[in-house]
Amino acid sequence: MWNWIRRQVEARAKRQAERKAEQERISAAFAQFSKTDSGPGYTHSTNPEAAKWRFVWRRAVTLTDHYRELGDEKLERQYANFARMASQRYWPVAPRNDYGTVSLSLPVTIRKKILKAELSKTNSAQKRSGCIYVGTDENGLRYVGQTTQVPEERWLQHRSTKSGPFKHGQHFISWEIVETGLKLGDLDSRESHFIGFLNTFRCGYNDTRGNDPLAYRNGRIDGSISGKVILGKEHGEITELKARLRELSSRQIEDILDRYDILHQPRSEKGGE
Repeated sequence: MWNWIRRQVEARAKRQAERKAEQERISAAFAQFSKTDSGPGYTHSTNPEAAKWRFVWRRAVTLTDHYRELGDEKLERQYANFARMASQRYWPVAPRNDYGTVSLSLPVTIRKKILKAELSKTNSAQKRSGCIYVGTDENGLRYVGQTTQVPEERWLQHRSTKSGPFKHGQHFISWEIVETGLKLGDLDSRESHFIGFLNTFRCGYNDTRGNDPLAYRNGRIDGSISGKVILGKEHGEITELKARLRELSSRQIEDILDRYDILHQPRSEKGGE
């Protein structure tokens, strides 16, 4: 009886953690999607906030319909979520006229122009690729970054702007490309994964966990388990431990892994920021 109750509680906790991670992923993706503030379907207005969310909503609805026609349920669901989120942000700031609140609308001609522009961006992105790189200073502290440029050019930018691993005046940085040939849509996920895997948010020069919370969380687990926390464990035990950790919240994971991480100490203990 008690084992059944425990399994039910664990299953519920796992579902809650998965829902929370999915919500975080959608929020991060929506923030990225909402950055575009010009193009077909954007109407300038004395109410720029309303104009922005109307434009985001139009793009999201257009792409929802497009991927529904293609039968891509995953992307259809993603853009339907974006349309809902944009609508929720539009109505509190929506303009009014003599007939009341101005509703959201998407004329067919504008829809066609938006779809053409979105597909053009997608095709352009598919022709490009990027890489994930790591910079390591003389003290062993690291920085994880992504770029679609020639990596050496990006590294020179870090030096000239005193950003990334140069932000505290370091002079000697060794660079390494850890993954290359990545699609643009995968860059955020892989960057967040390596920020977590190498623990460079808490013990390095990355100021954030990147744009993909779930990828960071899984990278943090994989990086700490790959030889630091569970030396001597069998493969099956490692798999089970990873699964159990993924049921926890990000805060709980950070606390547990920091407590048992024997190779790295938080920045505050190493004299960094």
